[in-house]
Amino acid sequence: MSRDRLKIAVILIRHLLQSTSPGAMMATEQQQSTLLEEIENYQREISKEE
Repeated sequence: MSRDRLKIAVILIRHLLQSTSPGAMMATEQQQSTLLEEIENYQREISKEE
């Protein structure tokens, strides 16, 4: 998977998690914050490599 595609996937996941529509993501607050932390860490790693 190319880095660009990964970035797009990360952005889409983040958008889904932050979406206010009730059916968008049935995750608990804790699951959401954990996932967002992981995504942010991953984004930092990607930007370090570039």
